[in-house]
Amino acid sequence: LCNACMDSCWFFYVFWIPKFLGTKFNYTLADIGKTAWIPFVTAALGNISGGLVTRWIISSGVSVPTARKASSALFACLMPSAVPAIMAADPMVAIAWISVATFGYCGFVTNGLAFPADVFPSRMSASVYGLASMGTGIGGTLFGWLTGWTVERHGYFPVFIAYGIMPLIGL
Repeated sequence: LCNACMDSCWFFYVFWIPKFLGTKFNYTLADIGKTAWIPFVTAALGNISGGLVTRWIISSGVSVPTARKASSALFACLMPSAVPAIMAADPMVAIAWISVATFGYCGFVTNGLAFPADVFPSRMSASVYGLASMGTGIGGTLFGWLTGWTVERHGYFPVFIAYGIMPLIGL
């Protein structure tokens, strides 16, 4: 369930943000190329930060599983920041809000990928990763289809709201 919610948000940013920028802000392909990379740079920074924050929490004496949960919660709570992007009048403001969400996602996922090895016996880790990946695949397929259906009929507003709530459900 967690992966279905979290990774579906990531798929939305990866696959739908260029279309969103074109639809809402009349961005051309050249405009998208000049700016749509920004959320991916913040995502990379989120990957690094996810590990650093967890390491900092662990160094203060907290157990590894608890530190990962705390760090994951912190980063997941950044993901709803994409919701104001739908209301932004300026495309760079929208991209900034989305960038905070991608930063949060990657900080979360950096820890999420380590959970099975921390929590389950080594003989079960591969099965847990497999089940989590199945959640990603099923969620990505279902929510990808639902995103297209919703955007076509109701626009981006309900989709941004949904992808703002889903990380909290996943958490």
